[in-house]
Amino acid sequence: MNRRNMVKYSLAMGISSGIGLPRVKAFAASDSFLDLQRGDQRFRLNIFSEQGLSIAAWLLRDKREGAWGIPDPRLLQVLLWAQRELGLIGESRTMVVSSGLRTHKTNSGIEGAAQRSYHLPDQNGLFRAVDLVGAPNRLKQYAEIFETIPGLGLGSYSGHLHIDTRGYDARWTMR
Repeated sequence: MNRRNMVKYSLAMGISSGIGLPRVKAFAASDSFLDLQRGDQRFRLNIFSEQGLSIAAWLLRDKREGAWGIPDPRLLQVLLWAQRELGLIGESRTMVVSSGLRTHKTNSGIEGAAQRSYHLPDQNGLFRAVDLVGAPNRLKQYAEIFETIPGLGLGSYSGHLHIDTRGYDARWTMR
């Protein structure tokens, strides 16, 4: 991610802070750290800092192609909000991600992947989807939390939960 895109991204984060999230108007400084894991890589990152955004972009990159993109600011905020909700009920807060950005090449190699997937970057490199993995009861908890947030695509699969920030509600189950 180059500096120009990082500045655009940082501005977008400031403008959209807290929009559309139930019961949350803004995040306190102590609530701005997202615990994110992919494979054996785990980070506690401040999604409102340039360093945190860079780490999120790296962690959510297309591993097959080595391509980076810019995670949608609202997507990171939704994950942060859900993490906070899990903490309020005494659950582990770490979000385990299996997929973020996908290139067209990677996406075309995934059986059943949508041709216009929100994992794909737009013309500015912004992508709007992640897949979370975990035990079935954890995925159910995630789904119940994300269900309360307007404007999300939420897909339940065997083994993972898809979340995207498409701007309108969409729900599906594939087993």
